[in-house]
This record gives sequence, C-alpha cells and structure tokens, in this order.
Amino acid sequence: MDLSSAIKQHADTFCSEIDTRLKSWEIATLQADIPHVTSQPDSLQLAMTWARIFYHAFFFNLARKGLRKPEPIVIYHNDQDGVHGFVLPTSRPFISLNMHSAINDGSPGCAARHMIATLLHEMLHAFLVIYTCQCNRCEKVAVYGVTGARKHIHGPPWVNAMAPLERALQSQVRWRVEACTYDSVVMEIVDTGWVPRDDQLQGWGIDPAYLRRNVSLAPETQYTRAFLGRQGYERMPDMQGMEAVEAVECEAGDMEGMEAVEANEYESEDEERGHDSQEEGVEFMGRRVICLCNIM
Repeated sequence: MDLSSAIKQHADTFCSEIDTRLKSWEIATLQADIPHVTSQPDSLQLAMTWARIFYHAFFFNLARKGLRKPEPIVIYHNDQDGVHGFVLPTSRPFISLNMHSAINDGSPGCAARHMIATLLHEMLHAFLVIYTCQCNRCEKVAVYGVTGARKHIHGPPWVNAMAPLERALQSQVRWRVEACTYDSVVMEIVDTGWVPRDDQLQGWGIDPAYLRRNVSLAPETQYTRAFLGRQGYERMPDMQGMEAVEAVECEAGDMEGMEAVEANEYESEDEERGHDSQEEGVEFMGRRVICLCNIM
C-alpha cells in the first residue's frame, strides 16, 4: 500500500477505532470548545496539545519521530502575507504556524480553530516529507524537483490523504474545520496547470463545475487557459480584466521580521504510549521506501 492510501485508510477508520487510538482526555479535547488564545506561548501550548492528538489519531504516532527536536512547532504572527503555515523540507522538518488568521469571524476561539486545522494540513506535508521515498515521481521530487522549483505541493498524493483527514476531524469536533483543502487544489491548478479528473474531485468532495468557475475567476495564465481548455470551459467575457480573488493558501512564507516562539520539548507521555507502529500494521517506520508512484 502506498503512503497516501495508508493515511487515507487510517483516517477512514478513525471513528470506529477512536477509543483504541486516543486516551479519554484526548477524546474530550476533540469534543470540547476551543479556548480563545491571544499570546504566542498559549498558541504554542494549544498547538502542541493538538499535535499529540493528531499523531495518535491519524499519523500512526510516527510524525513526531521525524520532526525537529526540541522545536517541532514554531508559532509566529504576521498579518501581512496571508500565509497560515508551512513546512520546510529539511532533513528534520518543523512546522510553522501563523497566529493571525484571515478566516476570523470574531467569535471566541475562531483564530485558534483555524490554526488547529492548519496544523493538520501542515502535519500531512511533514509526514510526506519524512516518510516518502525519493524516487523521481514521489512527493519530495514532485514537490521540489531537481532544481528546487515549486511543483505539485498539493497534488493527488496530498489531496487523497488530506480530504479524508479533514472529514475525519470534522466528524469529531463541534466547529467547522477549515484546512484550506479546496483552496489548495485551486492554487495548485493555477500555479502548475494540474488537471484533476472529475472522479478525483468528487471523491474529495469538490464540485467540478464549481471548481471550474473558480479557476475561471483567477488571473489568466497559460495554466488556467490549459485547464479551462481541457475542461471545455471558457472564461466569462465579463471576467476579463477583473482583479483576481485569490484563494488563501497554506504554504511557505518569509520568516524575516517574524517573532517566533518555539516548542522546547516533547511530552515524555508520547514515548510511553502503546501506539507502536507494528501494532498498527505500519511497515514504513524509519524507512523512506514507500512509493506514491502509482497515484501520481
């Protein structure tokens, strides 16, 4: 089984296996209201709590093993660039989360809820960076290529896993999960010319007609022309020259000038848990051999 499909299957069975994957306090945290946090230390504590839940719920308790120690998560505040979070693909990657959220309705905990959803988004990126093999068609090479240029960060392997992760989380929380999955697909199409099939879109819960209209509203480029042309969809004449309405994206931003607060340690509790990779039937722990080629 390829890595993306393993994550999808694990997400699809989360509801039926929640009692064996999570402790009672973790389940209670999932189902409780999200506190309103305003400081970087409080945001970091919240992110670390939810990261531990996500490790056990969705990532076979393996994601933390490959993240940077002792600072796996960095919290910063930047209200200028619209970036919600990112992962740098280093040998020991770490997750950066922006406290500021453009998706904020002003209700208590709204920004924190979006930060938690962004954390799940970025944890998937980190997991794929850590455990995907490096053959020519797998995630690392597909993302950065031999020249380091950006390519297919949110392509089929990522969306195939992200959509069921978002659904699984939504099934257990009382707030709307906004993990930027749809926006990421739109931006991937606009930036790379990727043309997902209708059956893929439907499997991800995306209306193909609605997606085509959104792409038609984006700035016209060779990629949007190619996508719309292959879909048999023409840009609406009155949309020509309109200022673009761009999807908010969760990807790498400039850290210069951002005040960061970094996590200093992992909880020893995670090391003592019984969520062993062999018990979960996972065969890829510590080995970058799982290939995504058959779904690229």
